[in-house]
Amino acid sequence: MTRVIFAAFGGNESYEALQRFGVQLERLAGSHYVTVTLPEGWRLEPDHSGCVNIVDERGRQRAVMGNTGDAKYYIEVRPWFRFSDKGDYTFREECSLTVQVADANGTIIYSVQSPPRYIEGATDAYFAFSDGCRLIEQWLDQNYPGWKSLSAYWD
Repeated sequence: MTRVIFAAFGGNESYEALQRFGVQLERLAGSHYVTVTLPEGWRLEPDHSGCVNIVDERGRQRAVMGNTGDAKYYIEVRPWFRFSDKGDYTFREECSLTVQVADANGTIIYSVQSPPRYIEGATDAYFAFSDGCRLIEQWLDQNYPGWKSLSAYWD
């Protein structure tokens, strides 16, 4: 069993999802510190950015603990579905990206080519990614209606 005391600010949704996973969180009286007790087989893995990942017995990243750089700490649960993109980020008038969603195992389950955007300046890739994400969100709504829940679809 792994136990750690961590100064953490996190939304109630993150704490509730962690507790549904079997992580025990106990706020220490009169402070913003919590004792985090992980389920059997789970571990903490530091990463290159200075954060600490909470990893389950199958090697899947369930949450990350870190700080914002201004002495504020957080625990953030990673959802089952994760968005990413592939594309050309050179500045040009037309920008289109392939936006994909993968599960926590890294398997790409759906991808779309975002519609071309004709925008001047540095924001074209941002808008193309946003457009692609909206298309994927519509697909997830139809095929995985509980996808927005932090604890859905893990097991």
